[in-house]
Amino acid sequence: MKKNEYNDNYKDNFTLINTGERSDLRTIKLNEEILDVSTIRLPINDVNIRKETVTMNKTITIPITSEELVIETKAASPNGQDEIMRIPLSSETIEVIKHPTQLEKVNIYTRHVQDIEHVNEILKREQIRIEKTGNPTIIVNDTEL
Repeated sequence: MKKNEYNDNYKDNFTLINTGERSDLRTIKLNEEILDVSTIRLPINDVNIRKETVTMNKTITIPITSEELVIETKAASPNGQDEIMRIPLSSETIEVIKHPTQLEKVNIYTRHVQDIEHVNEILKREQIRIEKTGNPTIIVNDTEL
């Protein structure tokens, strides 16, 4: 019901004439407004969540060991020349293996948070008004007013 429709549709004036017969009986329907409150879900924000890979450079210093065969020849005479021969047998090389490890777990979920809002509205209600002309006797529930 529209706001003005309430006032316009129910402003009926009735004149009741008491002739003692029921043919002049009229019924007036009294109306009142009631609140019908509901909620509407409206999107406020849009969120996209994704993983992103970030690269970084990491430098590590590692000692490398090699093995060699050394042959020393010493001269028998004091004027002779000593000889040293080196033959490489093995050498370490660097092998880099990357293993993914779990850094952390991220839980993503929605939750409902309830809040209370107060709604204040003015409601209209129709009542019977009796306008008297003269000095009629009015009886309500077997009691004279």
